[in-house]
Amino acid sequence: MCTCPFLKKTSMQVQIKWDFRQSPDLNPIENLWAYLEEKIREHNISSKTLLKQALLQEWEKILEEMCRILVESMSRRLTAVCNNNGYG
Repeated sequence: MCTCPFLKKTSMQVQIKWDFRQSPDLNPIENLWAYLEEKIREHNISSKTLLKQALLQEWEKILEEMCRILVESMSRRLTAVCNNNGYG
């Protein structure tokens, strides 16, 4: 029996323990890394020192709100996986 239909029927609150490294599309930090990479590409980087400076500068610009939105999207992401038989 698949767990997803059972949880939908019972409306049970469940804490899921699973290694999100095995599902990078479900890992909110992957979205943050992609955003950071996009911002870094806007810089003219020609050395490791400039790369480090750009990373620190752009990391400081990331708002707490963006992180909160990514974390709160987990419920929607997991629901999509359940609705698509394990595929997001």
